[in-house]
Amino acid sequence: MPLAKCARCKTMFNKEDRPICAACEPLETADYEKVRAVLETHPDLNSEEAAEKAEVDIAVITRMLKDGMLTDSAATKAATCGQCGAPALSASKRLCQPCLDKMNAGMARAQASLKMEAPKRVEVGEYMNARAAFDSKRRT
Repeated sequence: MPLAKCARCKTMFNKEDRPICAACEPLETADYEKVRAVLETHPDLNSEEAAEKAEVDIAVITRMLKDGMLTDSAATKAATCGQCGAPALSASKRLCQPCLDKMNAGMARAQASLKMEAPKRVEVGEYMNARAAFDSKRRT
C-alpha cells in the first residue's frame, strides 16, 4: 500500500482508494452531505458559493470534484467528443459512443496483430558449436 498525506489533516496514512485517512472519513462524509444538500436546493451555484452556503472549505469541494464525488453541471452539459464534436458520454470520458466504439475496435486490432506476430525461429545447429567455442577460449 502506498503512503500518502491526508488531504484534511496532513498526517501520513496507507492510501487505499481515497485521499482521506480513516480518522477524517466521518468529517469528509459530513461535509459531503452538507454540500449535497445545498446543491440539491440550489443546483446553479458555483464552487465558491456552494462552499459558503454549506460552510465548508473551498478545498473540500475542489477535492470532491476532482475525485468524482461531485460533478460540475456546466462541464457535464458542455462535454463534447474530442474527435468529432458530438455530445460526449460524460465529462470524464469526453468521447461519443461511435468514437468510443471505433477506438475499442482499433485497440482490439492492434492487440490481435501483436499476438499474431511470428515467433522467432532458432536455426538448427546454431548452438551446436558452442562446445568448440568454449574449448578454444579455454586453451588460449
